[in-house]
Amino acid sequence: MASPLQRGIAYSSMAKNVKADPFSKLEIKDDSFLNTISGRDICANCYKSRKFYCYSCYIPTDSVKNLIPFVEVALVFPGKKSVPIKEYVKTSLNNSERRSLNKVVFIDSTWNQTGGILAHPNLQGLPFVTFEPRASLFWRYQKGKPLCHLATIEAIYYLFVDYGTAFDGYYNRQYDNILFFFRYMYYKIHSIYGAENLRVNQAKQLFY
Repeated sequence: MASPLQRGIAYSSMAKNVKADPFSKLEIKDDSFLNTISGRDICANCYKSRKFYCYSCYIPTDSVKNLIPFVEVALVFPGKKSVPIKEYVKTSLNNSERRSLNKVVFIDSTWNQTGGILAHPNLQGLPFVTFEPRASLFWRYQKGKPLCHLATIEAIYYLFVDYGTAFDGYYNRQYDNILFFFRYMYYKIHSIYGAENLRVNQAKQLFY
């Protein structure tokens, strides 16, 4: 019998079939214009050459900054004592109202580095929250890691999905554009290497 984790992954709307369009039900802005941008820009902050956005300064480049969607995103934090975000929201200190989050911290590193980061003194005492497990669409194979180990941007997206659902009772696609660049790179990688040749997709086929 499948475990709750396996069932959550198996029924993920985005990763059940690597041959289908996993983004078809999401409302993400058209990204086809990115294919018309052949050169690189100089980051307005650090002056380094970047494509689409600066991964050091976390800002878009001049060629796309007025064309891409903007979504307000807080920061998320995984942990061993995590509480499901839907449960956290519904439980307040006085049990009379839903608890909101003003800031969420994510660990943005490789999975093998998270143990050392979790031990940092500044992170001690923070409440740990999590969300329903989903299978990752990340194209880089992670040896020895389960399919529910997500890329950082996927984790941000799914936390917001579950957080919004906990407050409103439904999800109206208002956070889908968080995956704007992720979707673009997903199809770019698949078009260059072929979906069937990516080791991560071969592992998913074995799982399902």
